[in-house]
Amino acid sequence: MEQGKFWEFHDLLFENQKAMTRSDLESHAKKLGLDMAKFEKALDAGTFKAAVDADFAMGQKVAVQGTPTMFINGERVANPTDFDGLAKMVDAKLAK
Repeated sequence: MEQGKFWEFHDLLFENQKAMTRSDLESHAKKLGLDMAKFEKALDAGTFKAAVDADFAMGQKVAVQGTPTMFINGERVANPTDFDGLAKMVDAKLAK
């Protein structure tokens, strides 16, 4: 995000997944103290639309249906919240 609050905004969106209207997005931005004129201009202009659309299309192409979804070297991780299983998979890939 061009105002240096990408991860903070990300976290707010993730915590409020049912609050995604334009009004909701503006409320989230205000909560983070973003410059609202810049934020609204970016929304109106679709400044990041192409990047979001490309990420969405890539997710559809590899059948991502929700979060978390993780891939390691192109292989889908069956349960990305299982740390031990994930660590074993990473270790196996590193050993190759």
